[in-house]
Amino acid sequence: MIGDIDREAKRLQKAALKLEKQLTTRGWTDTVFVEWSSLTERSDTLRQQAARLRFWGDCLQDSVEIVDLRSGEIRDFAINAWMLNETLAGLRQLDHPRIQTLTDKLVAQAPDLPTFLNAMTQPLADWQARTAQHFPNPQWAAFFQSKVARLWRLEHALRNGHRQYTQALVEARQWVAEFVIDDPIAHALAQDLLNLLERVVRTSSAAENINSVLRPFMNSRRESTDQTSRQLFLNLFWLWFNMHKFDRGPRTGKSPYQLAGIDLGTDDWLTLLGYPPD
Repeated sequence: MIGDIDREAKRLQKAALKLEKQLTTRGWTDTVFVEWSSLTERSDTLRQQAARLRFWGDCLQDSVEIVDLRSGEIRDFAINAWMLNETLAGLRQLDHPRIQTLTDKLVAQAPDLPTFLNAMTQPLADWQARTAQHFPNPQWAAFFQSKVARLWRLEHALRNGHRQYTQALVEARQWVAEFVIDDPIAHALAQDLLNLLERVVRTSSAAENINSVLRPFMNSRRESTDQTSRQLFLNLFWLWFNMHKFDRGPRTGKSPYQLAGIDLGTDDWLTLLGYPPD
């Protein structure tokens, strides 16, 4: 969308420059000046909105992160929800129709966006309790957590193609290595936190994948107006999704049940739905 708005601004600017060249020798009139001013003003406005959209887009990305890239702080629901609300308020100030349409969609999805952090609340608390036993000094425990979490965040950024963090990742690995050297308990704690953060991301990605498939079905089922009917339809969707075969990718020709080793020619799948084996 940012590229489209930029291209729209360039088109208007090009039209303004063309008007200038045509009329430099012919002289300017009030009508021509108004047209030129309108083109120039609209072009400048679009450029400004594209720049603000780029800024708020970065803020939106930041509002759904698990770990702060700069400090290594592990986010909680309240912080990310506040950042998301501020981002939506900023986007509301941009009056471009496409930006407003995007904002409307984000507002509708806002209650669900930070909820993935809830899944890590208790596991993180358990990890912190174990860490406190090994590092009695709270400041050392917090420092250890932030260094390990930032290491994970930098590794995640590099996997997503952000090569500018290569040197930062090297330094982060050195910091964590200093903590865990000759300390098997600290090494295990660091690995457990890395696994915890990775598990939350993978779970969230899987949920988003399912939701992208499920949502169009749920929106079209107007008869599913209460929680019971929606749950029954969800059960049917669950059965369909697990039995249908993928038509592309490395899993082509197999269904989730088959990938899990379930023989669809037997009653295995019925057992998973709660029916007795016989």
